[in-house]
Amino acid sequence: MSDYVELQVTSNYSFLRRASRIEELLLQAKALGMQAIAITDRNTVAGIARAHARSIEADIVRWLAAGLIPWMACPCWSTPWIEAVGAVCAAC
Repeated sequence: MSDYVELQVTSNYSFLRRASRIEELLLQAKALGMQAIAITDRNTVAGIARAHARSIEADIVRWLAAGLIPWMACPCWSTPWIEAVGAVCAAC
């Protein structure tokens, strides 16, 4: 197992930025001997549920986050909404 952990991996949930599916990212990390991976999609947490389930299947530790770009973010990124997403992320 490798001690290296990639801390900024974006999936196909980062619209028009990446094409790799979460399953592919986890399988590749596992093949490289990584014990963990951080999926940090841009302005979305849409893939968190899938990443959580697939990482359990792949037996790999995952960190889930979203890189929020304020000027690009949807107006719905209000403080209560962000707090709710934080609670979901903490539960994963």
